[in-house]
Amino acid sequence: MRIVIFGGTGAVADGADTTACGVTSTAVTATGLDTPWDVAFAPDDTAYIGERGGRLLRRDSPTGPLVTVQQVAGVVEQGEGGLLGLEYRDG
Repeated sequence: MRIVIFGGTGAVADGADTTACGVTSTAVTATGLDTPWDVAFAPDDTAYIGERGGRLLRRDSPTGPLVTVQQVAGVVEQGEGGLLGLEYRDG
């Protein structure tokens, strides 16, 4: 099972912890994101990450670099607005 949590290093830190559900582990795999909001995975595990300000990034492997794919024009990050969701569709 894969669970993705967005947040700064104050929200998620490397390590392991024991919870009521058993042992969990976390790893910080990216820093320097600007309000990351959603992630969608392609069948090949490529991750597409959307930032609330409209930047769309791609990561081809869990340890690979983040590559800016597009800056979505006209996105305004204000109040409850911005680029708030992604969905991967093949084709």
